[in-house]
Amino acid sequence: MSLTKNEEIEVVVENINENFEGFSFVDGNKIIVLEVLKDEKVLVKIVKVGKNVSFAKLIKVISPHKERALSNDPLLDVSHISYNHLLDLKRGFLEDSFDCKIDIVPSILEGCRNKLFFPAQVIDSKFVFGLYKKRSHNIIPYNFDSKLISDEMNEILKSVSTLINRELSPFKRNIKGVYLRGENRKYQLGFQLDDCESYNKILSKLDFGDMVKSLFVYKRVEGNSILVNDPIFLKGEDFIELSVKGKSYKLRPESFFQLNSYIIEKIIEDIVTYFEDKTLSVVNDFYSGCGVLSNYFENYGVRKLYEKSIHSFKYLEKSPKLELVTGDLYKVKQKVIEDSIFIFDPPRKGIGQNCIDLVLESKPKYILYLSCNYKTQKRDIDHLLDYYSIDFIRGYDMFPYTKHLESMVILKRKI
Repeated sequence: MSLTKNEEIEVVVENINENFEGFSFVDGNKIIVLEVLKDEKVLVKIVKVGKNVSFAKLIKVISPHKERALSNDPLLDVSHISYNHLLDLKRGFLEDSFDCKIDIVPSILEGCRNKLFFPAQVIDSKFVFGLYKKRSHNIIPYNFDSKLISDEMNEILKSVSTLINRELSPFKRNIKGVYLRGENRKYQLGFQLDDCESYNKILSKLDFGDMVKSLFVYKRVEGNSILVNDPIFLKGEDFIELSVKGKSYKLRPESFFQLNSYIIEKIIEDIVTYFEDKTLSVVNDFYSGCGVLSNYFENYGVRKLYEKSIHSFKYLEKSPKLELVTGDLYKVKQKVIEDSIFIFDPPRKGIGQNCIDLVLESKPKYILYLSCNYKTQKRDIDHLLDYYSIDFIRGYDMFPYTKHLESMVILKRKI
């Protein structure tokens, strides 16, 4: 049977992969379809025919899985699966990668995000922002009702939509994105623009409410729609404060900070529990941001933070036990210190070979590796297992209702 474009056929979903794509086989041709569950019988429409792999659009679920869910929340990337079943699937993928049993810490589901970025477009003469449709560059307009962010954030976003459409109608096409971060009635609002100089004075005159303590604009960076670079501040301070386990952090827009405050506290609790009876000479925190992961160690000699962005260090309190290093992480040279730790919290691409070489040259006693991509994390760790053993591993649902999963591995030197 040869498939043809726009053909509608019934298939049974054989399984789903780590991207939560379902697949079936018809006469040796693999059909990939979104928003399905294993063993469901579905009606699909073929939208692209390939030699060995074809893509289809879900038309109807004929025999639904018992864990199928229905949600209209626009921030739920994987909205057709019940939360507990989604956690089970993520756990299975993580366990398959590391070949061992692993616990996953679930997230709270209401108000769990402290940061978001929405791309923006003009549709039918109206300024809108939201999330891209899957496999599309078209935006699904946000309706200001997601439970994953606070009511305060929804209120601010609603005022943004109203004011831009009412006050900036001639200029709204220049706005390419909306950035928002904060908590407890203190938020930082940013606009990604094609041309900052022309419109910053206009934006600075708008009143987005008393919860917006910091307002800025920044120019879009080609190849990275989310990265904030060289912000121009229009109102308020150049930082916003977020707190974790009783400690406060002043963050500029360029500063990395985990977007789920509940989960980062759970990660900190596990770090404190593991190291509470251990004394460390040096705590080395790479990709440190403002140093959250290393800020809860009690027994150590010196704490060193390594970060490319100098902005992450601007508001850190000085201490004789704290050293700040900016620049290229790969050029760092470490002495071999018996009781030291290397902490890594890298981007999705992982730490890479240069950092692996640094570890093998320096031979710290412990390595704490937190990652939002367990595949690159596992790849990097495999290079270290001749000298280190995995002493702790756990998953954390930092990004509920998405395919992504945070995982933390603590390795201990064998000799």
